[in-house]
Amino acid sequence: MTKKLLIKQEDLYTFSVRNSTDEQRALQQIISQTAYWLRENNLEQEVRRNKYNSILMNKLVYYSMRKLQVKNPRLKLRSGWYKYGPCCEELRHGEESLGKTMFSQWEITGIDDVLPEIEETCRKLVPVFMKSVRKGGFPHSYLHYVYKRSSDISEDMKRYYLAKSALSEALDRYSRGDKRDASPLERYLIEFDAAVMNPKYYRQIELSESEIRMVTEYTALIPYVIESSTQSTVHKQMVRDVVMYFLNGVLMIFAYRNYMKTFESYNPRNRKRVMEFMRDKSDEFIKNLEIHLDSYYDRLNMVLVGV
Repeated sequence: MTKKLLIKQEDLYTFSVRNSTDEQRALQQIISQTAYWLRENNLEQEVRRNKYNSILMNKLVYYSMRKLQVKNPRLKLRSGWYKYGPCCEELRHGEESLGKTMFSQWEITGIDDVLPEIEETCRKLVPVFMKSVRKGGFPHSYLHYVYKRSSDISEDMKRYYLAKSALSEALDRYSRGDKRDASPLERYLIEFDAAVMNPKYYRQIELSESEIRMVTEYTALIPYVIESSTQSTVHKQMVRDVVMYFLNGVLMIFAYRNYMKTFESYNPRNRKRVMEFMRDKSDEFIKNLEIHLDSYYDRLNMVLVGV
C-alpha cells in the first residue's frame, strides 16, 4: 500500500527537517520522484527486480539531498559513509541487508514531475549502476565509480574505500570459483593494507595501531590459507569462511567507524547516540576478530596436519 503525498515537490527547496517525521516526509518525496524518473525512462521494473537496488536508491537519495542542500541547507537527512559508501540513516539497514523494500516502503502517489537536482543525480548514477549489474553479480564497478568521484570525505578515507572495493571484487570472484583474480590478489591486499595502515586514516576513525595490526594479520592470513589449499572439502570450506568473514566481519569495523566520523544529523543528541552505537558495534567486531584469528590458526593447523 502506497503512502499519501505529504509535501509538495517544490517544498524540498524550503522544507526544514527538524524531526523524524519531517525526515520521512522528505525521504518519501525524493524516492517517489526517483521512482517516477525510472518509470519515465523504462527502468523502474528492472531496478525493482534487482537484488541490489537498495544500494542504488541509497546513493540516489544521498546525492539528490546534497544537490538540494545548495538551495536549502535545512534539508538535512541523517546520513554518512557506511558499508557501501554514502547512505541515509533511514535506509541504512535496507542497504546493509540488501533488502528490496525501498520502493514499497517509501514510495508515495501524486508525483508527475522531477526536480532538476534529482533528475541530474539519476542521469549520472543510474546508467552506471545498470551497466554494472547487467554484467551479473554485485555492482562493484558502480561503487568504484561512486567512491572515485566522491568529494565529501577525506582523501585518506577515499583511498580506503577504493582499496576495499578492488579487494572485495577480487575476493568475490575468487569465492565464486573464478580464479582469474587469484594472481593479483596479493597486490589488492597490499593496497588495502597500505590504506588502513595510513596513520592519518586510522587516527581519523579512532582505531589504534594494535587494532590495525590485527586487521593486517588477518589479511596476511587470506593468501596463506588460499595458497595452502588442498582439495579436501574441509580446507575448501575454510577458504570460504576466511574470505566471507573478511567481507562481512573485518570490513564492518571500518563501516561502523567511518559512519561514526562522517555521520550528520538534524539533532545533536541523535548524532551522539548514533556515534556511540557505531563505536560499540565496531568494538564488538574488533573483539570477534581476535577470536576468529585464533580459531582459523587452529583450523589451519588441523587441516595441514591431516594432509
